[in-house]
Amino acid sequence: MREAILAANSNNNPTETDRINFDISGTALNKTITPTSALPQIVEPVIIDGYSQPNSSPNTLTQGTNALLRIQIDGTNVGSGNGLQVNASNTVVKGLVINRFRVIL
Repeated sequence: MREAILAANSNNNPTETDRINFDISGTALNKTITPTSALPQIVEPVIIDGYSQPNSSPNTLTQGTNALLRIQIDGTNVGSGNGLQVNASNTVVKGLVINRFRVIL
């Protein structure tokens, strides 16, 4: 996740929106990303799409939810820092479970 954000920030093209997609392998359906420090600030437009992980899907119901969220970002080891900080317009974060750290949008 850290490397993907750094790559999206470093392309020096603030008029185009980058994408961060997931395809984490393994036998468990749910995947947890546990950073040991705050993630880099997002400073260029990006779409972070947790629904891109295989076996994930957005909600299709008008009441309740049938969404399948397979990517969790767990900030247990981040401490008091910001876990995910967005400082770019036209940024979308979707399909993620975000636990145990601050998110600044």
